[in-house]
Parts: sequence; structure tokens; C-alpha cells
Amino acid sequence: MVTFIVGCNMCCTFCVVPTSRGAERCRAMDEILREVRHLLDYGFVEIELLGQTVNHWRQPQGDGDFADLLEAVASLPALKRLRFVTSYPRDFSPRMIEQFARHSNICPYLHLPAQSGSDSVLRRMGRGYSRADYSDLVAALRLARIDLALSTDIIVGFPGESEEDFEAPFDLLREVRFSALCAFKYSPRPGTAAPRLGPPVEDAVASERLQRLLALQNDIQLELNEELVGNEMEVLITGPGREIGNWVGRTACHRVVHFPQKTAPAELGSLIPVQISRALRNSLLGVAV
Repeated sequence: MVTFIVGCNMCCTFCVVPTSRGAERCRAMDEILREVRHLLDYGFVEIELLGQTVNHWRQPQGDGDFADLLEAVASLPALKRLRFVTSYPRDFSPRMIEQFARHSNICPYLHLPAQSGSDSVLRRMGRGYSRADYSDLVAALRLARIDLALSTDIIVGFPGESEEDFEAPFDLLREVRFSALCAFKYSPRPGTAAPRLGPPVEDAVASERLQRLLALQNDIQLELNEELVGNEMEVLITGPGREIGNWVGRTACHRVVHFPQKTAPAELGSLIPVQISRALRNSLLGVAV
């Protein structure tokens, strides 16, 4: 994991990050590439670029943007997998999508926080995009990578959220079919504007809404995982499984896979083909090929 941008300039009405971490500060491309090369020389095969809003990266005192950084890092010859998190939906440019499509070692997985599916809630959150903008971006990304797996964040019970507002995330989940979801009840943060934007949603109501949303996502996740049964997928071994003789690893699309080791023990960090034999809600089971 390589942190290359810290802080945030967005000032979403629910978020304390700009106050706690300050304004965005970008590391220089040469410094980032030097760290990545060091990790590759050390033996790592997967790099994850980290930042609060990764697609806001700009070369200090220069003209390069995140598309240029993706091009530079993905072109390093020893790099097998490249990930980046977290992307801000409003600022995913066509050039960034082009790089995402061009390099096969950029993993077909993105975390793309929607926060809500309701336009009125998105406006009160200060997100700067609409539900239609988000859907259009998803369509463009899936056109670029047909095997794309998406995850997202959703906040329920945001101040002033009506039942109609809450139905919008349901529609978004059905439309996009995320491979994973981080969903939370809204909770106020010191110094943020959200508490002044509408009446609070009762805790019992917010809890019930959250459980309904998670139940839908559980069904979607299982269905998506079941579609992978029978596929042969490359798995990066991350450690031993909880059962003796088993390994656990991740696919390029960020699914967790459990499988028994072959006769010769595998090495941590190695990439091996695994035949998917069974789907669970949060992981896959398979057999090393």
C-alpha cells in the first residue's frame, strides 16, 4: 500500500476529514515511483495506491494528473496488479477511464462511494453529482472493463431523509449490483453542517432502513458470486486459511477465495489459478488448478 495523496478539499456536509486531516497534499510522481519500485524489488506483486480522493492527485508544481500517474505506475514491468482507493465519483475523468481500460494489470475493481441514491440527499450532502451522473459513470466504467466489480458506501438516516429518499438507494443497488457494500447509519460529526440540514431520523427508523438495505445487498452479493462458480480465477495468496491445510487469497476483482493447498505448499504473495467450486455470500470456495 502506497499513500500518495492525503487530506481532502471536498467538505461534504457529513464528513470531518477536511478538518481532521487538512487540505489535499500530493506527493511528487518521482517519489511515488521510487517507493513502488522499491516494493517491487522487495518482491511485492500487487500495489494499492491510497488516498482520500485519489483522482484529485496532481503533480506538485507540474501538469500531470491521476491519469498520468496510473500510466506511469501500471507500466512498471514487475507489477502484476495495481489497485487504487478511494475514487471520488464526480472527478473520474475520461482520461482516467482510458488508462483504467488500457492496462490489464489494473485490477477490474473499484470502490466508488455513492453515499446515497437520492438527488435531494446528495445535494444536502454536498457531493456535487446527481444519481444520473453516478449511473453514467458506472456505465462508462463498465464499457471500459466488462469484468468490473464495484463496491460503494451508503449512509442511511441522513438528516431530512424521507422514506422516498431512502427508496433511492434500493433502486441504485438493484441497478448497479455492487459486489460489496459498506452501509452505515448517519451519525453527526463535530463541526459539520449536516445536523443543521434537516430533522434527525429516529434511530429505530434508521436501524430498520439499514437492515433492509443490507438484506438486499446480501442477496445481490450471493447472486454475483454464484455467477463465478465454474470459472478459473487467478488468486493472490494472502495467508493460511482458518482450517488447517487451507489457503486464503484474493482475486483481481477483490473476492476472497478459500481453497485447500496442493501437495507442495504455496508461497505467500504467489499468484495461482483456482477453480471456483462454491459461492458464499462474502467469499468463494475453490480448488487450486
